[in-house]
Amino acid sequence: MVFSFLFCFSKNQRYLMITTVMMKACYLYFYLFTQVVNCKILEQKCGIWFAKSSIPNSGLGMYAGRDFEKDEPMMEGGDVVIPIIDIYMHQGSKWYFLWDSYTWNAEALWMDSIGSDVVDAASPGFGSAANSFRDLFNVEELIPDYSLAGLHRKKDAGAGAFSPYHNRVSSAKIDILEGEELFVSYGDNWFLERVEELGPIPIRGDLPKATRKLLKWQRLRKQFNNTSGSDAMLKDLWETFVWNSPFADVSREFFALPKNWEETEEVIKLKSLIKHRRRQSTRKTEWLRENGICGDNIKEGISTIDQAGRGAFATRDLSEGSIIAPLPLIHLSNRTRMDMFKRNGSDVINDSPPISKQLLLNYCLGHQDSTLLLCPYGLLTALINHGGKERSNVKLRWTDPSRSNHEPQWLNKTLKELRKKKSAVLTMELVALRDITEGEEVLMDYGDAWETAWNEHVKAWKPVDGAETFVTSEELNADMDSLLKTEFEEMESPYPPNVKIMFDQTFLKQAWKSHLKEGTLREYKKEAEGDLLPCDVLRWKEDSEGNLLYSAVYFDETNEKDEQYKKVDDVPREAFIFVDKPYTSDFLQENVFRHDIRIPDELFPDKWKNLL
Repeated sequence: MVFSFLFCFSKNQRYLMITTVMMKACYLYFYLFTQVVNCKILEQKCGIWFAKSSIPNSGLGMYAGRDFEKDEPMMEGGDVVIPIIDIYMHQGSKWYFLWDSYTWNAEALWMDSIGSDVVDAASPGFGSAANSFRDLFNVEELIPDYSLAGLHRKKDAGAGAFSPYHNRVSSAKIDILEGEELFVSYGDNWFLERVEELGPIPIRGDLPKATRKLLKWQRLRKQFNNTSGSDAMLKDLWETFVWNSPFADVSREFFALPKNWEETEEVIKLKSLIKHRRRQSTRKTEWLRENGICGDNIKEGISTIDQAGRGAFATRDLSEGSIIAPLPLIHLSNRTRMDMFKRNGSDVINDSPPISKQLLLNYCLGHQDSTLLLCPYGLLTALINHGGKERSNVKLRWTDPSRSNHEPQWLNKTLKELRKKKSAVLTMELVALRDITEGEEVLMDYGDAWETAWNEHVKAWKPVDGAETFVTSEELNADMDSLLKTEFEEMESPYPPNVKIMFDQTFLKQAWKSHLKEGTLREYKKEAEGDLLPCDVLRWKEDSEGNLLYSAVYFDETNEKDEQYKKVDDVPREAFIFVDKPYTSDFLQENVFRHDIRIPDELFPDKWKNLL
């Protein structure tokens, strides 16, 4: 019938009709094919989103792009940690360092031995990017690994140019649902020290306390309603003595209570402020796609760039023009704050010229005509290396304020004005210059000035004295077969002068014994919460199962009441760790490479160019 119908038309008309049908069929096939491809791309769910935090005035937050089970890693691998060494000793204390609001206690990360005064740990991934709400704490960060990525000071010009502290793994502390905001724990003291600035932010346990007060009032409310039949008076009393109370601005529990009746009734129904706050801090996937930036497009690996150490690699196929990662920026208006000086013991000789710069400089953005440094934070973005003009596959640009904490008005302000701003208000982003395939290294152009400086450094580089016989703490920690030296053996044959042996206080607990049997002591150490304490090994023995166990004396300076020297018996080799002594690490030598990453001139505001 169809073919008979076609013969009612001329040959040319039949040809045109068939061609039209064929074109529509091809178009339909192409449409269905692209829909299938898009479905496959959507199947590769973004695991972590960056978007505005649910906490007012808190800038960017991080959100779960899928469900995470308790103890599940939040991403492939962990993040780099950048030590900031004795910065106030080198620079004095009468200035504001914005990084202080983002750094971590180096002692908790086993990094405090490498300086003489105060060591801070810049952890630009979860450690800087995630907000903290103590009773909603759902992401736990572990101690970073220590590795020089195969480089050695006796032969490599890149030694000391990157942080050896890496793979700081973040894992789900509890089951996390898709869309929930991710919160790490800054510790209660972080908030208690900032009451004047932030107000009485609830700390651990305050939400349950506030819930109990609210539910107690609800029970009174029910009793009153049963006798009087009126709810209005009790609501007036609540508004007067709770919402409008002078304690509302000083009491953390009052501060935690909802401030309108709709929310109050929901909390009463849920019988939990924690559940209510978690609902408040949850965003729908559609909202995150529209208002956020995917944050887990890269993972750590050994760089393909010579002397670079570790690098960043694509976790999925990324199309040209797509946003690879957000770069929230911490500003420092005077780059000379990175200068480090000669020391006389624990004192700094400030009237001498600087002999080096903080390692942090290598991770910051700058411009040749300005003293300003902009230091990015974000998931693994600190691992993105220089690819030059030929190999680079991403570029910088200022981000859209609608999906970040970027406030573009600051691009038109002076450095003097920016210096007074005590919060991060600028954000850039990395954009793909071409299609990037899964597993490909992500590279950006650090600029001609950086490349010239690096080439000159390589040409002029010479090893420091003693480099030929230098033994790293990494090598000693990797040697799990050799016996540890007793205190008497150390007198005759000491360890290298750049290291000292420490006892991991975590092994005072007996939980390690089950991990020893199961072969999971490494995982146990990664989750350690104990401090490292100076120690002397006394002796060793072999148990009935062939395990080597040590006895040692450790020094606990935090124990002021009891004896500070304490003995521990029968602990495994894993209970001991070698650490670098102050100013012996590769990145603290005088011959290391230091240079900021350069922002292209077309992106850098003229008002910030204070060196012209």
